[in-house]
Amino acid sequence: MSRLSRRDIGGLVILAAALAVAAAFFSPGSGETARVKDVYFGSPVATATPAPAAPTPTPTRVPPVAVTEPTGGWNVRFFRGPSSAAAEDSNRFFTTLDISYPAAPYPDMKDDNWSLTAEANVALPAGLHELRLRHKAEVQVFIDGVLIGSDGDSATPQMFAVTFDHPAGPATIRIEARDRSGAFLLQLQ
Repeated sequence: MSRLSRRDIGGLVILAAALAVAAAFFSPGSGETARVKDVYFGSPVATATPAPAAPTPTPTRVPPVAVTEPTGGWNVRFFRGPSSAAAEDSNRFFTTLDISYPAAPYPDMKDDNWSLTAEANVALPAGLHELRLRHKAEVQVFIDGVLIGSDGDSATPQMFAVTFDHPAGPATIRIEARDRSGAFLLQLQ
C-alpha cells in the first residue's frame, strides 16, 4: 500500500467539504432558509375570485336629422340696406330656398348693400337637427328667435351647417342674409 500524497489529501478535504455543504441544504430543519413547500396534486385549492366589473356602456351619438324644405315654403322679405332694420322693399313667396342674383334683385336697390330675411314654419321631431346652407353672402340663422349660428361672406360660395336641439313640435326658422360683394347665393341643402 502506498502512502497518500499531499495532492490526494487536498482532494479528499475538498470532497469532504462539498459533502458537508450538500448535506446542509438537503437535510430538513438544518437552517431557516431551507423550507419545503407543500405540493398538492389533484384539484386546485379554491381561492376567492373577484367578480368582473360591469362593462361601461359607450354613449352613441345619434346623427342629427337634416332640416328639409318646409311644406309651406319660405316668406322672403327684401330690404334696401344691409340689415332688416332698413326699409322693406318687397315681400315674396318661394317654394324652395334657392335664391341667386348676379346683382341687386330690384332696380331701386344698391348692389352689394341689400339684405333679405327668409322665414318658414316647420314641424320638427324631438332631437338633434342640422340645417345646411350653401351661400355667397353674410348669413345668420335663428330658430324660434334665437341666433344659433352665423357665417361671413366670401369670394366664392361656401357650405355652412348649424346643429341644434329642439323638442317635438313647431319651429320658426329665420335666415338673414346680407349682400356685401359680388353675386348673391342662398340655398338650403
